[in-house]
Amino acid sequence: PQLLPYEVNHTTRFLTAAEVRIVRADGHYTWLNNGEGEVFCPWPISKVTSTFENGTFLQTHRSYLVNLTHVRGYEREGDKAYCLVEPGERVPVSRSRSRAVREALSLG
Repeated sequence: PQLLPYEVNHTTRFLTAAEVRIVRADGHYTWLNNGEGEVFCPWPISKVTSTFENGTFLQTHRSYLVNLTHVRGYEREGDKAYCLVEPGERVPVSRSRSRAVREALSLG
């Protein structure tokens, strides 16, 4: 399986793509959410995107990727939209990516 590096106590460890629910950009780095919290990843979001172009992750916003296997719903609030990711996370969907997200979730 492809692995994503993260750093804890000056040690690099790895998560499989299946373990990662949300990737959040933070400047030139990212934070990986595995359902138990966020860990620091030294990769930029562009590297995560290019490494996992097989459809595992979907970019919902310029700063967010979601693992489609963990999406449990799609919510609209006025002109805003969110992917609902277990356990209880709401990931923003930008207007420019709304159509692609809805298609990936088979919503039209």
